[in-house]
This record gives sequence, C-alpha cells and structure tokens, in this order.
Amino acid sequence: MKADFHENFMKITQNLTGPDRNPDEGGGHMYTDLHCHILPGLDDGAPDLEAALTMAEHAAASGISRVVATPHHGGAYDNEAPAVREAVELLQQALDRRGIALTVLPGHEIRVYDRLLDDLLDGRLCTLGGSRYLLLELPGGRVPGGFAELLHELGVRGIVPILAHPERSGEIQRRPELLREWMDGGLLLQVTAGALTGEYGRRMQAFALSLCRANAVHFLASDAHDVVVRKWHLADAYALAARKVGPEQVAAYRANAEYVARDEVIVPAVPAHKMSLSRALWPWPFNIRVKG
Repeated sequence: MKADFHENFMKITQNLTGPDRNPDEGGGHMYTDLHCHILPGLDDGAPDLEAALTMAEHAAASGISRVVATPHHGGAYDNEAPAVREAVELLQQALDRRGIALTVLPGHEIRVYDRLLDDLLDGRLCTLGGSRYLLLELPGGRVPGGFAELLHELGVRGIVPILAHPERSGEIQRRPELLREWMDGGLLLQVTAGALTGEYGRRMQAFALSLCRANAVHFLASDAHDVVVRKWHLADAYALAARKVGPEQVAAYRANAEYVARDEVIVPAVPAHKMSLSRALWPWPFNIRVKG
C-alpha cells in the first residue's frame, strides 16, 4: 500500500500555474473553501446533520460552492479516513435532497503527531479532496520537535503540506523567520478569513495582514465551525484583502484553492528566500491563542 501511495503522489504533472490558466475553467465555482468543520458530529464543528445543513446554506449564500470538509484528527480527535469519506458521502446526499448547491470533498485538519507519516502512508489520513495537498496544524500553536524533518519526508513523497492558521501560533509570531525555512522546502500557508477580518482581535489581524503583505500566504479559508461565532467569513476576507493587499493577490488565493481541488501544481509567485519575514515587521508582541 505504501508503494502504491508513493507512486500515485510522485506522478509528474505539467499543469503549472500561470496567467493563462483559468481557475474556474469547466467548474463554474465561485469560491472553493479548503478548510471547514461541516461534517456532523465528528469534532467541534457541526454537532448534527441539521446544523451541517444550516452551515451549508450559509456557505452557498455567501458565494461558496465547494468546500473541503476538514475534521480535526490528532490530539483529542480520532477521525480516520474511511469515517470521513463516509460522512462526506452522507452529507452530500442530504445536501442534494435539500437542493443546496454545495459540493463537499473529504479532507483532514491534522494536528501534527509522531505517527503522522506512517498513518498517511497506511491510508488513515485524508489529503485535501484526494489531492497531493495535506492540511496541518501545530499542536497548541507550538512548533513540535522534528517538524522540519516531517515536512521534508512529506515532500520527498510528493505530498505538499499546507499549514493552517499560522497567525495563531505564538512561536511563529515571535519567530516568523521559521516560515521562510519551511516554505523554502515546499510548505504553503493558509490564513484564516476571520483573523484577517479582525474577528480574533486587532493584533492577530495585523499579523495576518503582515503575512499577506510579505507574499507569504497562499490561501485564505474560513475554518468555519458554525453560523454564529466561527462562521463563513471568506467573502469578507477576500474583499478586505483586495483593499489592503491588492486584487491580484486575491485572484491568486482563489486560483490556488481551485488548483488544490483539482490536484494541480501551485508555484508560489514569490520564492521564500525573497520574502521579508522578520520579527521587526510585527507591531505588537503577538501572544494571542485561539482554540482550534
């Protein structure tokens, strides 16, 4: 099984990003959201099917037409791939019956742990929509020992790691230069839409904006858990980013999400070694922690 997995993810692709590629080609999608907790009863997101359907209605109304469902795995949650895929299938059937125009793909938000690589190769973990892209989060916002080595091992197997909400990590806030090293090895970054719009406070918003302005961010995603507090802020985040960072950057965020859903290669616009990532950029001592 490990050999088959390795062969599958090491396939060479010629589909490089560029201005001649249309991220909406053939799909008609408005937004693709790569990170949400919509699957009922699996984690701290939707508690039941009705809550999941309500979340889906709000997502569709906000312009999202495709999501990757990323229940937590690792730490307090144990949601292995077969259970996630089954939950996605059942939710999609319910959405279709209700007439909600939302496509759901399977994924995981994986809290980094010791056996992560073995579990991935054994088929216990979901990449994003079955692609080469894997969504990771740091445990408690801290950088675990061996994290750089894990990124390397994923890379040599053709897996592209995406780090969720780096703006929440106190260690990254204090040492943003870590990101340059990791991104130079292939890591991509996903900032949470609500952080960018200020839902978690001005300090985290400033840090998220600083990452965007440093060209260090590849995706915005909602990380939606409900429709009241941690909801779909993606459209608002895109609008704010267009004003603060520029419409070209927003176009890249949207395109990159589409490329992940289609399992196409993403080539960052700015090489990591050219990014301005230093502690001097941040105007506050960032030490805010947000659960999840």
